[in-house]
Formats: sequence, structure tokens, C-alpha cells
Amino acid sequence: MTTENRSDTPERPAGAKAPPRGRRPSKRALRAGAWLVGGLAFALPWAAVAAAPHPVVTAQTAGKVLVVPAGTKVIYKPSGSSGATVVSGSPNAGPVTTTGGSAPP
Repeated sequence: MTTENRSDTPERPAGAKAPPRGRRPSKRALRAGAWLVGGLAFALPWAAVAAAPHPVVTAQTAGKVLVVPAGTKVIYKPSGSSGATVVSGSPNAGPVTTTGGSAPP
């Protein structure tokens, strides 16, 4: 391929020089730019999460927390629109389960 047929080469007179190149950035400037871009890449997802709309929490959707002593058996029974009825029994009300061995308890 010759330079006469290339359409992307600008036309210059025979004795003209190419335009001077720009100066290269220093290592310090490149490192500062890399720190800046890295900081933006780290902070941008956090900003997107913070800007996202949050769901509205009302008393109806918040739910209730029931605190019972450890080992207490809790049975949850939904009871229509008024909420739920929680019936608690003694810790020994359920069947005994073991975690090993082949002999029945």
C-alpha cells in the first residue's frame, strides 16, 4: 500500500515537518490520576446504593418481635387480620432427637 492511495493521511508539502507531539505526563501525574480514578471507582457504587429509594416501613409491615426463654417451644398460628396467636409450651413438649448412634433413645 502506498501513501498516495491512503485517504487518512493528511496532505503535506514535500519539505514540511510533522506537528510537534505533546508532552508526556510525569509519573507523579499518572499516579495521582490513577488514585483519583480508583477512589471514584470505589465510591461510586456506594453513592448509587445510598441514592437508591428505600422501602417504606409501616407498623403493619414491620412485624412484631417476641422474646421467649431459650429452649421454649413456640407454635405460630396466623389468626386473620388481627395478627397471630403464639402458643408456647414447655421445653419438653416435643420429641427427643439425638445427633448420633444407631440405637433408639
